[in-house]
Amino acid sequence: MNMRWEQRIRKAVLAAGCVGVLTVCSSARAGLPLAQATPAPPPGAATVSAPPKYYIVEGIVVVLLVAGAVFAVCRTSGRS
Repeated sequence: MNMRWEQRIRKAVLAAGCVGVLTVCSSARAGLPLAQATPAPPPGAATVSAPPKYYIVEGIVVVLLVAGAVFAVCRTSGRS
C-alpha cells in the first residue's frame, strides 16, 4: 500500500513536532523549578500542625459513582 506524499509529510511534521515538544518540556522541567519548598522555620520556633482531614464526603461520592456504574452496567446488560 503506497502512502501519498502528503500523508508522509504530515506524519513527518507531526513526529518532528512531538519530538520538539518533548525536548522543550524536558529541558524546561530540568532548568526551571516549578514548585519551590517553603523555607524551614528557625530553630526553636513553634510549628503549627493542621487538623486531620477526613475524606468522608469524597468517600461517599466515590461509593455513589461506583454504585451508579454497576447499576448502569447491570441495567444495560439485557438480563432479566
